[in-house]
Amino acid sequence: MGSTGGFLLGIAFDPAGNVFACDLKHAAIFRYDAASGEMARFAASGIGVPNYPVVDAARGVLYVTDSRGNNNVGPGVFRFDLVTGKGGVWCETPMDFANGCLLAKNGGGLYVVESDVPCVSLVEIRADGSAGTVRRISEPMNVPDGLAFGPDGALYISCYEPSRIYRQKEGGALELLIEDPKATMLAHPTNIAFKGDKLYTANLGRWHITEIDLSGVAGF
Repeated sequence: MGSTGGFLLGIAFDPAGNVFACDLKHAAIFRYDAASGEMARFAASGIGVPNYPVVDAARGVLYVTDSRGNNNVGPGVFRFDLVTGKGGVWCETPMDFANGCLLAKNGGGLYVVESDVPCVSLVEIRADGSAGTVRRISEPMNVPDGLAFGPDGALYISCYEPSRIYRQKEGGALELLIEDPKATMLAHPTNIAFKGDKLYTANLGRWHITEIDLSGVAGF
């Protein structure tokens, strides 16, 4: 599709099929235009380690986590206008390696992984679009990374180390769903995504994408 000439991390699509990609080398977010096929620098505004983007189409904004680097605690979420790319720090609350993020189903909050805590936090999105309270909702061990909602409505959390997938149903306790002690088939998973009852994991520890059929899992 296109290349930034840098080092890409997370990606997100808007309703028009445009792709927003976080580039570690350039410390910027790039945009792939679905109509023209052009890949161009879209936003930066002081972000240090852009890690994962989330499109909030209803508000016309893009949230991007800033991992900042290990042992560099500070504001971890930026927000940019989807059209102009203008923006900056959105959530001032200090975070420790902000990583994967996910818009709440009701649009009222943003789930954010803090890999070096480790935890998953929920940042309130106020009516005016500003960041509100930050509430810790779970503490998966040892290095959580990615987030996705399953078709069952539960929150799924991938862990880079150890190679695990957790599940947390709304209002429920954290549940260890899948683990690969040898880190071969599930090899240090980072980002995750669902298509129906199939879960796909990107494996930073190897070179493949894993497809996991969850149709036979209890409670799914």
